[in-house]
Amino acid sequence: MDKIKFDYKLSKIEELLNNNKYYDAIDLCKEIEDDESSIDKHSFNNGIEYYLYLVTYNLNVVKESLDYRKFYNLYGTNLMLIGKYLEAREYFKKSLEIDPFDALVRFKFTETFKLTNDLEAYFIESNDAINYCYRAIDFQRFYRNISEYYFRHENFVEALYMMLFAKYVYEDNIDIIYPELSRIYDCLGKELDPSIDAIINFMNNKNIWLPTDQIDKLNYIYNKIYESDAITSYDILKVLYELTYDPKYKEMLDSIDNIIEKGK
Repeated sequence: MDKIKFDYKLSKIEELLNNNKYYDAIDLCKEIEDDESSIDKHSFNNGIEYYLYLVTYNLNVVKESLDYRKFYNLYGTNLMLIGKYLEAREYFKKSLEIDPFDALVRFKFTETFKLTNDLEAYFIESNDAINYCYRAIDFQRFYRNISEYYFRHENFVEALYMMLFAKYVYEDNIDIIYPELSRIYDCLGKELDPSIDAIINFMNNKNIWLPTDQIDKLNYIYNKIYESDAITSYDILKVLYELTYDPKYKEMLDSIDNIIEKGK
């Protein structure tokens, strides 16, 4: 299928999905799938995911002009929304084979296990997902997943610690946290207010991953590409600032913004 026709159909699938016309979207997905050729190339959600792939796997990447990564994600999303969780899982898996660092797709993949009440697989896949997270909002989703696992097993103190850390790790997205915290406190029958040090100590004892490795990897990529890829470098700085609130990243971002403003 040529790129113009492929992109047009992809935009129509997205439009149908946004208008809750899931069955019509799936019919269009089947048309693309019927015309599918073998895929051994990659497409990426953004430049950061491209460089993370290069650094993590130490492989040269041949980029795919047709965005099958997005196609499989859309196909899986439509299937999930009509309750076909096992079929959806297979399409999310295909999308992740093309771009393993697309955390949004990865957490949709993990969600299919929760929706089929396979909580142990949900826990395992959530723990695997952390290896591919790089944004604060993605780490927050990971800790929410682990909290949900503990909650489902009625380990409410553990669920609380994970949800509080989810709140701590990304404060710009905390509205989603409050209902989940309220649910946990209702089950506990009391309010606990552990310190962040106590939470981190708990996580270390449970061998629950902290985002330090990914921060190191992002710094490494930034130092390699800041002269050759200004856009992705800027995006990395924004991600690093969200993860760490380190003022040095804010200063670097402000410096770039000032240069851009002066050049207008």
